[in-house]
Amino acid sequence: MSGELQRESGVVRHGNAEELRQQGAHQVVHDLGALVHGPTRDALERGTDPMLHHARLRPPPQDYRADEWHFIEKSFHPEFLPQMETVLALGNGYLGMRGCPEEGGPTAENGTFINGFYETWPIVYGEEAYGFAKTGQTIVNVTDSKIIKLFVDDEPFWLPNARCVRYDRRLNMRAGTLDRELLWETPAGTQVLITSRRLVSFVHRHVAAISYQVTLLNAAAPVVLASEMVAHQPNAGVPADDPQQARAFGGRVLQPRVSYARERRVVLCHATDQSRMILTCATDHDLETACPHTYKVIHREDVGQVAFTLEAQPGAPIHLTKYLVYHTSQTASPAEVCGRAEWTMDRVVRQGFQPLLAAQEQYLEEFWRRSDVRIRHVSSTRVQRSTVEIQQEYVRDNGHATNGYILTFDLTHPLVHPRARRKRNAFSGSSSHGIP
Repeated sequence: MSGELQRESGVVRHGNAEELRQQGAHQVVHDLGALVHGPTRDALERGTDPMLHHARLRPPPQDYRADEWHFIEKSFHPEFLPQMETVLALGNGYLGMRGCPEEGGPTAENGTFINGFYETWPIVYGEEAYGFAKTGQTIVNVTDSKIIKLFVDDEPFWLPNARCVRYDRRLNMRAGTLDRELLWETPAGTQVLITSRRLVSFVHRHVAAISYQVTLLNAAAPVVLASEMVAHQPNAGVPADDPQQARAFGGRVLQPRVSYARERRVVLCHATDQSRMILTCATDHDLETACPHTYKVIHREDVGQVAFTLEAQPGAPIHLTKYLVYHTSQTASPAEVCGRAEWTMDRVVRQGFQPLLAAQEQYLEEFWRRSDVRIRHVSSTRVQRSTVEIQQEYVRDNGHATNGYILTFDLTHPLVHPRARRKRNAFSGSSSHGIP
């Protein structure tokens, strides 16, 4: 039609994307479904078509090494933040946490999610009809309790600006933990060894824990460890015309109900307006060190903080264990849900971190004994070109079975050991159900 913008599209078959472009295709897609919500005319005229082909990102192999039992990151790359937050996520089918740094940032999309904890919103149609759904549901990003900020000689540890002499972060699929070890050199030349281990318990589904250890190597300095929890986080903006994305709420979702502190424990309770669900998050702390120290606790409706101030000496470890508990309900009162969280926390603190870790390792040892896939007498080319599908039949939630789902993934990535690729997908399939 005269005056209309004309555009040719091509669908890739058998790797012929370049051939389609040479033949004049303006738009090359891998699925016909991508053409349904195509770019606007304005976008085409500006040359900002999001569907145009872009080269795949290739992380440096020396920093992302292939390993059978670990996903390894040997250097901090901010350009890969979204991918690593997803790959390094931990979960147990009820509670899930994206793989963000313990210090609270930097993040691409920080998130802590609980399976089945949602807010509702009305679905509005241009024309009503019988059988149309009236209410939508969106999983809520709940209280972030995994933050531990570090200050050495009043210098904050912040990954983008830190001089890291050594860096190693890895998802350990034998232990079910996210481990990190790095050596930070402050602007004053103080070398600080930081090791952390995070787990979301398979055995105790309401429980997560973080072991965070700091050791000054070559000088004494004042140290502050600020353990925080934050409830009211703004939702990331979502394009209104993208039906594949979850709905973003304009205002706050979690409304404060109860907040209090007792010794090193902080409890925050919130509720949703429409779905009327109650959420309680509790944190408690255990500090082991020979260094003189004090602590201060503050809490408000949406924020809790336990700050430890220490006179650190070289070679003297400072070991902080942070316990995290989440409970939800649609029928109980805020006071009752807080009581449940306290009961769980009392038990976990009494047991300590090592029994949690031992139970996690035992659970995964049995899981891999039943589920690990081994391939023998198959050529490496065939393995790399394979697609493996893992179907998780049921995930138990509150005694009810949720529908099964399938994870499909490609085995052609050059930086990941083939068996590790199967392990990560099995691991996330059994642990991170319902987590973006």
